[in-house]
Amino acid sequence: CQDYTNRYGRAEVAGSFTLGGTTHDVTVGYAANQREQTSGAFAQYTQPQNLYSPVTLVQQFPALPATSTRSRIHDRGFYVFDRIAIGERWLATVGARFIDYTNTSPTSRYEASRTTPAASIAYRFAKDANVYASYIEGFEEGGQAPLTAVNALQTLPALRTRQVEVGAKALWQGLLLQASL
Repeated sequence: CQDYTNRYGRAEVAGSFTLGGTTHDVTVGYAANQREQTSGAFAQYTQPQNLYSPVTLVQQFPALPATSTRSRIHDRGFYVFDRIAIGERWLATVGARFIDYTNTSPTSRYEASRTTPAASIAYRFAKDANVYASYIEGFEEGGQAPLTAVNALQTLPALRTRQVEVGAKALWQGLLLQASL
């Protein structure tokens, strides 16, 4: 039996100001997410199977008993973003997020903290059309080692993620058209 509990909270303050011909929309905030899970008992079983002549599977019993200790992930951090309008056609966004990440399981514990950047630039070449480029970094859960591994069920470290995107968007006759790489 699997059981998940997810709690999320966020608080933000936003404001705008003009400086040297540019308009700034600044957001400062704090976000926290806590996820708890109990995976319960499970088994891994390999059985040869034939699509044209199926074999009845034998009932299996869990390889590990249901754990009373829950896995917990805490992901919290402060962030600041500034969306900058430069004239009528250019829009840039710069920001950063400080991430404090902890993943605790019955077999291990992993902690990490890092400040990750985000940036984008967009050029509006027509009233309802623009091209853009963006870059952002973050953390992603590393998961657990499989039951067949030497370190079975051990919490794996969080992974640093990077995303780069280049694209175009246009609103045409009520349809949003977009393409990106």
